[in-house]
Amino acid sequence: MSNEPFALQPSPPDPQPVRPTVFAFACSVVWAPEWGATTYNRSTAGQAKADHFRHVHEAWQETKFTDIRVRKVGPARSSPQFIRNAEYRGLPDLRCGHAVRVHGSNGVVVGHNASANFDVIFHDGRYEGKTLNVHPSELEIVGPLTEE
Repeated sequence: MSNEPFALQPSPPDPQPVRPTVFAFACSVVWAPEWGATTYNRSTAGQAKADHFRHVHEAWQETKFTDIRVRKVGPARSSPQFIRNAEYRGLPDLRCGHAVRVHGSNGVVVGHNASANFDVIFHDGRYEGKTLNVHPSELEIVGPLTEE
């Protein structure tokens, strides 16, 4: 051991914020192929499956979680209804998969809802880990997150 005083090492630079990757997942029910698939923009297949299960199970309680099938279909997708909603709300260039900031928290737009607001998955800040219904006036568009 040397007698030299302990030298402080410079701290490493702060890492860049991690942006989640959002994909489109097609979800369907095994016993109802005639229903077709519903597309969910989520980070994982498990999140998409859970959302579809909640949607279907509400009306058909006999549905089991294992009845849901999920397949990844590519980057986040914007439905024609989403594009129409974005135009109606004055954000004609907004698409699913775009990075946004709301009250200092960063997130990704994954859809819209019946109140003509946008669904955003947050990955940092005070809303980290939540999917919230956000009014367009609260959105600050940071840029596209995924390639379309």
